[in-house]
Amino acid sequence: MTLSVRKMLGTLAVLLLLAPRAAPAQEHDHAAMLAAETANAAPRLELHGFFDVTSSYARIQRATGDSTAFGSSLGQFDLFMSTKLAEHVSFLGELVVEAEEGGGSAIELERAYVRYSVSDRLRVTAGRTHSAVSYWYVTCHHGALLQPTIERPVPVRFEDEPGGGYLPAHTVGVELSGREALGDLTLDWVANVANGRAAERASVQTTRDLNRDKQVGASVSLSGSGALEWHAGGALFHDRVAQPVALPGELDQDIASVHLVTRHAWLDETGEWFAVRNRDRVSGDEQTSHAWYAVATFGPARWRPYVGVEGLRVPSADAFYAGMRDMDRGTVGLRFDVNASNTIKFEYRNGLSAGERTHELMVQTAFTF
Repeated sequence: MTLSVRKMLGTLAVLLLLAPRAAPAQEHDHAAMLAAETANAAPRLELHGFFDVTSSYARIQRATGDSTAFGSSLGQFDLFMSTKLAEHVSFLGELVVEAEEGGGSAIELERAYVRYSVSDRLRVTAGRTHSAVSYWYVTCHHGALLQPTIERPVPVRFEDEPGGGYLPAHTVGVELSGREALGDLTLDWVANVANGRAAERASVQTTRDLNRDKQVGASVSLSGSGALEWHAGGALFHDRVAQPVALPGELDQDIASVHLVTRHAWLDETGEWFAVRNRDRVSGDEQTSHAWYAVATFGPARWRPYVGVEGLRVPSADAFYAGMRDMDRGTVGLRFDVNASNTIKFEYRNGLSAGERTHELMVQTAFTF
């Protein structure tokens, strides 16, 4: 670990010791984490943390022979902070320390933005946010405690995760959002203008945009409450992306998504479907890929079984997704909520990709502090 990383971790430790403790929260989001303060009070930092540890056994079946692997891994050490700057102005930051393959650690600023809440109908946000292209991104964020499965489904993994980068999970720019009551229903909407995707899909353009064109997008979600809470909607995003270095010109990239989420005492379900069209502006060639996932958790007790399916279909001729392979995966698991701050998950996954069949057994403890 470098000296600069040690200094940053030391600073974070001091902040953790000095900051006031916040009560454990199930919603890892802006509204749930801000403390209620008077308009003339000085800003007060609220600091929250998430962490997880996972052990896994994997067997991979190939035509050339089988292989096995067993080991444990550290999850993201996630520090989530927020403060109220004024009556209608707030700040949110999320800093993550990740373990690297070589044994070191890397620090990444995942979210950092200031928000001006004119009213429930209009909020203006500037900075780095999670993209509204997926319902998963704006509800589960980085804490493994908050998601139903041990790992995110492949279609919604973050840009720098193994197998990730199918979608732009982070945006840097300006975002408008709001909420409107429609009788017994509620309409949530988000619109943004941000830096576009980099030619390398694992990267996020945080300091500049390499071309003049910006990513523009919007999402809507209609919700109903009651014994059965539900959310249904979708998103449309457009961007002009630089081709990989070996190819000339740019791509027009269009992303469409739909989501359906239900919440009930006996059933929590989240499902999404995505389509991405990449059009080469030089040759005119078009490639369209598709991805989907669905996860359902059953029962109101502390022991809750869950099941999930996910899939990815990417044309081999799509240069932007080079190296990303078609896949199908099924998941069954059991979640035990020790308390509101800690959960233990037991999971079996069976996946098929490029002729390889993978069987995985995993156990994870995830908590907030």
